[in-house]
Amino acid sequence: MDKEGDYILSLKKNQKGTFEQVSDYMRANSLGLEHDIDIDFGSGRIETRTCYVLKDLQFIENVLAWKGIKTVIMVDAKRELSHKTQQEYRFYLSSKDQNAKYFNKRIRQHWSIENQLQWHLVVSFDEDRCRTKMGNGCENHNTLRKIALQTLQQQKDKHSVKERRKKAGWNDQYLISIIKNTQNKCV
Repeated sequence: MDKEGDYILSLKKNQKGTFEQVSDYMRANSLGLEHDIDIDFGSGRIETRTCYVLKDLQFIENVLAWKGIKTVIMVDAKRELSHKTQQEYRFYLSSKDQNAKYFNKRIRQHWSIENQLQWHLVVSFDEDRCRTKMGNGCENHNTLRKIALQTLQQQKDKHSVKERRKKAGWNDQYLISIIKNTQNKCV
């Protein structure tokens, strides 16, 4: 906050007291809150995300300790696939004083980016088969995969990320050209 940055943070269950307070209050009082509904159709499913925003935080005392907090957000996500419906509640804390439509859009954008990154790490780098377990090895490998992914995504050719990775592993000249292209963009 000293640098005037804002945040939208996902509230997880490891923040036990805060998570329970927010969850209980938001679920019990959602009808009276400002909300926005976004409906997505695709891949044989219908996803409805209803975003609720609470700006009067006096009833949830645990969140008041968060620096600069202005809003608490709940997203009620329902997925309908064939005859099966899944429902999930997600909670967020934010220093932004915005409406439900704003938060619904921003949270959706974040998940879209996360899902694309995760998909590339799993498909292009076969991350799920990594067996590194000791020390900082997992974090180090994850960081290196993300650097490699960004480097490969910056290339302007007709190949997919997976093909570029494979080609760079087989052809030192191709790997060197990728590194030089990346260095030129950084200068």
